[in-house]
Amino acid sequence: MPPFSTEVSCSVYNSGNDVGKQTQQISNLISQHVDAIVIDAASPTGLNGIVKQACARGILVISFDNIVTEKCGLTVNTNQLEFGQMGGQYLADQLHGKGNIVMVTGVAGTSVDADRNKGVESVLKKYPGMKLSAHFSANWDSATAQRVTAAQLPSLPQVDGVWVSGGTDGVVKAFIAAGKPVPIVAGEGENGYRRYLLAGGYNGPPRHGHLDRAAAVPVGRLARARPRDPSAQARQEEHRCCRSRSSPTRR
Repeated sequence: MPPFSTEVSCSVYNSGNDVGKQTQQISNLISQHVDAIVIDAASPTGLNGIVKQACARGILVISFDNIVTEKCGLTVNTNQLEFGQMGGQYLADQLHGKGNIVMVTGVAGTSVDADRNKGVESVLKKYPGMKLSAHFSANWDSATAQRVTAAQLPSLPQVDGVWVSGGTDGVVKAFIAAGKPVPIVAGEGENGYRRYLLAGGYNGPPRHGHLDRAAAVPVGRLARARPRDPSAQARQEEHRCCRSRSSPTRR
């Protein structure tokens, strides 16, 4: 995208959520004397040492989404704790504080997963009538969410509400494929899930007459944490930006 396409040289690496591999990738970038490193961190603390080394070499380090706790760089993120709280409160409000809840989490060990889980759990504790019937991970992936939800459904009691950290459309698909009514759903605003929020449903008119209930925290209502602003000098400089991505992208 002009003008950055002519000002920035960017390389992208994927560590597959492996802290050791991501550490080595960042170490290699330090050796290449890059100007900036953008990190979707595999661990909030496991990369602090190598991040500190990069900062000491004068490299601008920015962690986003799954951030690091080392304070020498910049962080760009939404309020993940509030994401969990808003979804949990939505379920509580819609169900009047009573019902069987399923909780579908993200990639274990990441800051986003931990904060979102803390958020929803803090809300559920306020409502003794809301019972957690199942708790499992789908790694923020729609296909995984559909598979693991389908595997859980036969053993579950009536499900009144589902809180999903990511891969929400996969959860909805699992209910539909099993011929079960779609419960109240609070989830991530991925493209696939937002298609279910359309008046005509994912592929046209709603099936089972329940897709209008497959609601989420409305797009745009999730609170945004204000990142620290890079200096004017940093914004004006031409950076060769090397990006290290660890965890699955929540689509």
